[in-house]
Amino acid sequence: MKIDSKNLGVLGLGSLSTTFYIQSLNAKYLRINGGYSSCPFLMLNADFNLINPYLPNNFEKLNPVLLAYLNTLNDLGTDRILLPNITLHEAVEVLKLPYYSKIIHPIDISLSFLQDENIQEVVLFGTIFTMNSSYFQKKLESKNVQFLKPNKADQERVDALRKKVYENKMSAIVIAEFNQLVQKYSKDKVVLIACTELSMIPKQMNSDKVVDMVDLQINNALIMT
Repeated sequence: MKIDSKNLGVLGLGSLSTTFYIQSLNAKYLRINGGYSSCPFLMLNADFNLINPYLPNNFEKLNPVLLAYLNTLNDLGTDRILLPNITLHEAVEVLKLPYYSKIIHPIDISLSFLQDENIQEVVLFGTIFTMNSSYFQKKLESKNVQFLKPNKADQERVDALRKKVYENKMSAIVIAEFNQLVQKYSKDKVVLIACTELSMIPKQMNSDKVVDMVDLQINNALIMT
């Protein structure tokens, strides 16, 4: 696989999540190409404080900031754009921003994967907002995928673990508790991970019962267009 560095653009969005995406891109690219390979891309590092306070859905505030960054990435000659933040893609879609077709949209990619694998119901793991989001529910049900979520107490546990990762407080306890929750809900269903911080937690279970949006997004980023 050969990738032109002018093709792929990455918008830096917070140091932890962006570093995780870059490490994942490089690791997968190296596995594919061997040698001393590392993934070529162009990166524009955003001031995440101009974005994060307005997530998930203060679209009026998000619109001018996102538009400016996307314009810059487009001017750099990118063909595809990777946004290292799952939640942000709702805003990009709702606002109908330019260059939408260039954005590697993890939700749309996940829907295609679920259809290809004939997966008809998922338990969504994400932020409290995401797990109760009509946006995610409508997207899934538009493709005849049943939208399920953890019970209220477990939603709070998932969100608390997410916050630990966001605060750079990953620990063996966080990893163990998260994997216990995934194991609980993946016994007879597929768990769909829809949060970058949760994707950063090492998984310790059967991979065919877990679909990770970030993994699918990274895989798609390494496909030539």
